[in-house]
Amino acid sequence: MTKSAHGAQPVSLAVPILEQHSSLETRSGGFVYQLARIPAPTGGVSLASFSLASALALAESQQLLLPGLAGFFVPLLLALGGFWLLPLLSKYLLQPRLLLNELAHPVLGSVLPTAAMAMMVAASWLVQLDTAAAQQAGVVLWSGAVALHAVLLIGFCGRQWRLFSLDRMVPSWFVPPIGIVVACVTAPAMGLELVAQPLFWFGLVAYGIKLPVMLYRLLFVERIPESALCTFAIMGAPASLLLAGYLSCFDTPNHLLVLLLAPIALSMTALVYLALIKLLQLPFSPGYAAFTFPLVIGATAQLLLSQWAQQNGMAELAELTAIAGLGELVVAAVMVLYVSGHYISALFKSAF
Repeated sequence: MTKSAHGAQPVSLAVPILEQHSSLETRSGGFVYQLARIPAPTGGVSLASFSLASALALAESQQLLLPGLAGFFVPLLLALGGFWLLPLLSKYLLQPRLLLNELAHPVLGSVLPTAAMAMMVAASWLVQLDTAAAQQAGVVLWSGAVALHAVLLIGFCGRQWRLFSLDRMVPSWFVPPIGIVVACVTAPAMGLELVAQPLFWFGLVAYGIKLPVMLYRLLFVERIPESALCTFAIMGAPASLLLAGYLSCFDTPNHLLVLLLAPIALSMTALVYLALIKLLQLPFSPGYAAFTFPLVIGATAQLLLSQWAQQNGMAELAELTAIAGLGELVVAAVMVLYVSGHYISALFKSAF
């Protein structure tokens, strides 16, 4: 609990391991009750699993991996992403009231869009199947996911605006406005780059506005309580996501903007690496999901930067960023598997 800067009621940023809802709806049956207890941050683990599959495929296309390595792990990661995403979506489809309740929470509400982001990445894989039906379904899924993210963004901002105070802010507040840039990373698979490009500029402006405010909050306002401290890892995601989205969605990226985003992305990823030394000592909570996607998108951004540098005759930069990207990819893969293992363990403990 933290005390509001305006003297209002204390703000709870706690995120329980499994959500405990008291509504009659969750008591109506065992299956529905278990779905209701799936934590919202599960969407982040699904997003990271799907995105790690994409990063491995990208690294293989750049001949940075042993032949066949990505082919072995990609199906497993796609299955893992679906394993986490489908029950979470079922939870909200069966009990939309829970979605509204969680949207009002300053932490849970901010991570709800990760489910929509995971749907976008899943759609980018679906359109690669060699059937017209799958490709059409992928475009529909992607479009629905972008629309869902926009709705969750508006809903979260509307809910938090009425109770706004700096002590309510946590780094996961970057997710609603900037997470939608995942659309830019995935749009090329569907040939919808022109549709997604405005979302990049929206995310870039949002980051430019929110970053100094968040840094002020972290440096000069009351400490983030331990229950929400894991969200600090999300600081590593926005700049890398913007860089990855820009390089993916624009045919001729501006060199100056690329070289502005690149060091910020790398610095933020390095900051998260340092923070993980302490964060990994925290007891397990759903907030561990914050340790996954920021590392994956950091690796993806470096791999895309290497590809861009190679295409623009910057051989030395291409080599350095390829090495950095591959190293980050290994760390991200270990972290996704580590966090997934904790989630699976918590799931079985809850079930049995």
